[in-house]
Amino acid sequence: MAVSSFEIHKMFSRFWGPTPLPFKVVVFSDFDGTISNLDTLKHLLNQKASPEWKFVEEGMASGQIAEREGLQQAFNFLNISFPSAMKEVFKKVSLDPSFKYFADWLDFEGHSLSVLSGGFKKLIQPLMDREGLQSVKVLANDVQVSGKSWKVIPCEIERLCSACNHCKSSSLFSELKKDPQTFIVYIGDGHTDICPVQLADLVFAKGFLKTYCDQQGIESVGFDSFWDVRRELKRRLRLLNRQMIRMSAFERRKQILDRCEAKLGWSARKFLDRAAASVAA
Repeated sequence: MAVSSFEIHKMFSRFWGPTPLPFKVVVFSDFDGTISNLDTLKHLLNQKASPEWKFVEEGMASGQIAEREGLQQAFNFLNISFPSAMKEVFKKVSLDPSFKYFADWLDFEGHSLSVLSGGFKKLIQPLMDREGLQSVKVLANDVQVSGKSWKVIPCEIERLCSACNHCKSSSLFSELKKDPQTFIVYIGDGHTDICPVQLADLVFAKGFLKTYCDQQGIESVGFDSFWDVRRELKRRLRLLNRQMIRMSAFERRKQILDRCEAKLGWSARKFLDRAAASVAA
């Protein structure tokens, strides 16, 4: 049986443990189209709803209809029972195979991971469970299905505004309120991700979100799979850690030189300027 590079890394890492960092890392990821190959809600609507739902989709995309109202309006056109919907989702929706390794790596390194979705937890959680991802926290909307009638139940979370059923930004904001030094990573692809990327330190984006970030001047890293995300995140954290260590060393040297300047009467300004330029490079 083939062994992944992560499994090999994990075996040897037992001897030296996770990489210590002087700051907390919290990762948030969208689900539909980011972790999954298909958008679960859009797939159900395309397959099982009357065509009128497309007008609602266009209204939400243009901003004429807020997501909070539009999601329910779209699902008013869906005509399928929940067991049948779950069967359809299980048959057609799969997860990025590399996401499991990504989640395991974050857990090993001691970094927090949460899935933030504008979809329905009742559809998402079984897919996560199927892949052995029960321990990953999922925050999403809920849904109440009576026969073939679907009622959207917004995610029970504090909102920063009333535009969406699930205010994803609220989770990021809560982390920053607890510790402003927390390093926030956001991964996404769609319209419900455009608010939380404003609060993230590092954004991984694809599809619509990547185009949006490029147009708005928001720095983002494109990706195809979570192998790409893990590789680049690991590199960024290593560089950031090194820079912070260098900055700490620079601050210690500055204190020493300041004391020398006070006692010996010579100026350390030129040395400090060169050192600062070196750290910034």
